Amino acid sequence: MLYTVMVGLGQEFLPKLAVELGLSDAAVGLIVPLPMLLAAVVQQASPFLVMPMGGYRRFVAWTAGWQAVTFVPLVLLCLASPWLKSSVEPELRAVVLYLMVTLFWSGAMLGAPAWMAQVGMMIPARILPRYFGRRTVLLNLTLLLSLLGGGWLLRQASGSGAWLGQMPVHVMLAVMFTLAGIARVGSAYYLSKYSEVPDAPPPTIVPPGRLIERLGRTHDGRAMTFMLAMQAAMWLSFPFFSPYMLRQIPVADEQERTMVFGGLLAAFFFGKMIAPELTGRLISRVGVIPASWIASVMLVPVPLLWLVSDSLVWLIVAQVFSGAALASYELCTMMMQLAHVRERERASVLAQFFLAIQAAGLGGAMAGGMLLGGSPGRDDYAAAFGVSAAARAGCLLLLLRLSGSGSRRRVMVRGEPSTGEGIASERRR
Repeated sequence: MLYTVMVGLGQEFLPKLAVELGLSDAAVGLIVPLPMLLAAVVQQASPFLVMPMGGYRRFVAWTAGWQAVTFVPLVLLCLASPWLKSSVEPELRAVVLYLMVTLFWSGAMLGAPAWMAQVGMMIPARILPRYFGRRTVLLNLTLLLSLLGGGWLLRQASGSGAWLGQMPVHVMLAVMFTLAGIARVGSAYYLSKYSEVPDAPPPTIVPPGRLIERLGRTHDGRAMTFMLAMQAAMWLSFPFFSPYMLRQIPVADEQERTMVFGGLLAAFFFGKMIAPELTGRLISRVGVIPASWIASVMLVPVPLLWLVSDSLVWLIVAQVFSGAALASYELCTMMMQLAHVRERERASVLAQFFLAIQAAGLGGAMAGGMLLGGSPGRDDYAAAFGVSAAARAGCLLLLLRLSGSGSRRRVMVRGEPSTGEGIASERRR
């Protein structure tokens, strides 16, 4: 849970740092997708570093420590932001911030494939769905509380509160990033205390060309094709929900707009909290592919819900449903990755897959931006949201190729037989 404290107090406020540095709206909009794509390129080194770094446990803890250290230059950027804003060209400010954020994301993304492989070897397949379901509920709760705490601190520092009204916003951001870095240090410590998997096999390197050949021919390849297509379809609209909320919802004044925006975000995270445990139970009972059908069908109408009504009650219901649909889909895709990628190949395959996911998301966001144009109105948003919903529906055709193709095979998890959705360690292609 310390990781989500870091996310709620630090990671989610990186765009705010970009604003404090005086960057343009376009530059602020790229503060997440561009550094994440660059970090995904760095991530390709992950399978080559696991064993030289001493195994999965040490490597994962080391990458978490790397991410904690990156908060030091981010804190310095916060403190220097008034001087940088007045003395340094905007392009150079953007380059410096993008570099720092890329280093930040590189720590997290380097460790992600190895962590997935480690957890898949540590936890028996029969309890994985419920374990991740309950874990996700706790993580989302901690994230929501951290976000609310961070928002409250910034509101106090901006002069809207009674306690910290004399503290500049950039100083409060530095304090928040310091707390986030400390939380990540604690997270790295506990990761270093994980049990090392006995006789854990070294990662098998899968060449990119061989992985591309699998996309339409093998079960794991078809699963990845579906997830890549759905990622692009979701990102046609996903990055634009916040601008739509901030600009298109009719309110009396900016203070009311801020309150409505905060309430809708809280409703979204509430939806993300209530869905994962139910989804985990569903996966355990019927398998990951049938559960993925339910989650994917739920995702299809999400962009259209915003166009039905401007009623605050309706928008809250839409946000709860959106959060529940996304949380269910995320858990299903995580289980799909563990179920359909060979144990030895996970670190290599998932590193390449995460790079492709970032590219698909960025491509979807760019296409959505082209649909919206420079000064989008309600009709432009309706067009982008409609195209996203249609694309999501089209992805269901790819999911058909996974149904009935061995989704409930008998598998082996580190020598332990299991029935149902598990980890296919040595499945024939």
